[in-house]
Amino acid sequence: MPGLLHHFPSKDELFAAVMQQQEEVDRALFDDLTARSNPGAFEVLDGFVSMARINRGRYGFVQLMHLIAAESAGGEYPGGENRREHFRTARGFVERALERGAAAGEIRADVDVKTLSAQVVAMIEGLENQWLQEPETFDFVRLFEVWIEQLKDSIRV
Repeated sequence: MPGLLHHFPSKDELFAAVMQQQEEVDRALFDDLTARSNPGAFEVLDGFVSMARINRGRYGFVQLMHLIAAESAGGEYPGGENRREHFRTARGFVERALERGAAAGEIRADVDVKTLSAQVVAMIEGLENQWLQEPETFDFVRLFEVWIEQLKDSIRV
């Protein structure tokens, strides 16, 4: 660790750099999961389920992301802007996919895409938080997958 800290002013700055790098890796992974540059609504929702499955195997990483999100709430903290950008990007990605889905006749035209986008991100984040507390007994992936399937059924044309 001392060798790494030589390149960063603090441990917090090191964590921020690690998060930024992982965010880039995860964006590329998500692009691969959705298999095209402008995926439809259901592809993006399924991509979020796939990411949940991947995150199940990254307990320490997920814990770090949630810790930094909590520490940075309402103030300046290394990594805080990364977490805010993560949430904005995730909501925007879902929102655009839902808009494409509505335009393509895939989902109902009356779906409030902005609200639903925030709900998708909130659901996965909230389920991950609960899983972090009880990883052996709380199956956040199954719960998220069931919720996504119900959601898809409710918005499908």
